[in-house]
Amino acid sequence: RNQRMEYYFMEVCFLQVLLQDGKSERLTVRAGPNTTSVQDALTEYRVIESCPRGFTWLELFPLTGRKHQLRVHCAEVLGTPIVGDYKYGRQAHQDWTPLPVPQTVDEELLRKQRLPFGLVLGGGSVAEEQPQLHLHCKQMMLPDISAAVQGLQSEDAERDFSGLEKLSFVAPLPLHMRLSWEVLKSVDK
Repeated sequence: RNQRMEYYFMEVCFLQVLLQDGKSERLTVRAGPNTTSVQDALTEYRVIESCPRGFTWLELFPLTGRKHQLRVHCAEVLGTPIVGDYKYGRQAHQDWTPLPVPQTVDEELLRKQRLPFGLVLGGGSVAEEQPQLHLHCKQMMLPDISAAVQGLQSEDAERDFSGLEKLSFVAPLPLHMRLSWEVLKSVDK
């Protein structure tokens, strides 16, 4: 893993992932159609939960930082695009049918989606006609550079910053993904 930054993502994809965890195969990413430069991209993943209708919740750990790396790996390497990814999962979304919201879904989540004057906040779950992208940066770990800055200001300080402590930033699932979690847990039980 990159010693400077670590990212942990959660996402839901269309199909069941057969391997419970693993590393995606190496994927060659080209900068453009007429270029010969290539960059490798590597992602680790772990299955959180598989749902009866074939959806799978994954935890993704990008080991490299290529543009759209996670979206490409899910769609092209694992063969299961991320829900709401209309760029790399366009074909899968053509036959999209919203899932019904079961009675067991938390009413509080549904209330948070309804606003006065017909405004909707947080739409885009798997129960919607057009789901939003179901890819979320759950945790980001960055080096605590304040210690490095203090070290640089000291004349006798050592210049090795490899042992810097990490700052961890954690974000809860967005509303549309929380509702999707509830809907998918309730479907076909």
